[in-house]
Amino acid sequence: MPMKRRDVLSAACAGTFSLSCWGQPEGQDPRELTWVVENFEPYFIQTGPLKGKGIGDRINQFLIDALPEYRHKIAYVPILRITEGLKKGQQQVITTYLKNPADLAFTQYSITSLVVPPLELTLRRQDWQRDWRASPQISLRAFLDAGKVVGLAGRRFYGDGITPIVTDRQRYPKGAYVQQSSHYRKLAEMVVQKHVDATIGYAAELKYFELSSPNAGQLISLPIVEEPNYLYAYVALPKTPWGDRLRERIDRVLSQKRNTPAYRAIMLDWFTPTPAFERAITARFNSSL
Repeated sequence: MPMKRRDVLSAACAGTFSLSCWGQPEGQDPRELTWVVENFEPYFIQTGPLKGKGIGDRINQFLIDALPEYRHKIAYVPILRITEGLKKGQQQVITTYLKNPADLAFTQYSITSLVVPPLELTLRRQDWQRDWRASPQISLRAFLDAGKVVGLAGRRFYGDGITPIVTDRQRYPKGAYVQQSSHYRKLAEMVVQKHVDATIGYAAELKYFELSSPNAGQLISLPIVEEPNYLYAYVALPKTPWGDRLRERIDRVLSQKRNTPAYRAIMLDWFTPTPAFERAITARFNSSL
């Protein structure tokens, strides 16, 4: 992903950076737009035969094609530094973000850019068969109550159903093992190696892991009782006048094109298409959200 790398982390909200007459931090060209990608397969795939064909990669390209008035760049930014750029008002956006309450002071969001099935618990298949009697779903609270440890990625937001559980240090002081620089793939390897008992991710993440790791057959992902709902991702932009204008433009594009077969295929190619999933996409994309 060629581009001069720009640092991106938390530093304040409105009023902490100086804006030029164009409404963006000094020195930034308002016509320049950087699409942030991270090490997050299968959303962004940076190497191998599927390079550039991830879910987020394809949404990026879809929007790039629809925004010819901007000069587009793509830049890899580590996950821990993405919020820094949003706080600094840098002209960068990321297309597959869950709304994180911790970021609302300096981040604004488009209408829904992506509908995804609920997050799942990935654990060792033999543990699932032995300890959970091959149950079709698992309670995350019951899993942690049993003394199990779940590996988590630092700065990744796991949604409103899961986050309060894995951050409950009073009830589960040792239930969550957080690696700040990790992503699903590394954490899944830790599950295989028995360093942790499970991790949390989308079924599509295990699907991608299966394409690249001989150990993937030892794992299984199961629905989590406490998170039965579909999740919604958005294009995240800085809260600046430049971000306001771009969000309005992106919202118009998404409103017109996100419920088309070409756009829906971005999701259906990676997530298992089911009638329920198709209905969830239709319902969301026919709304104003």
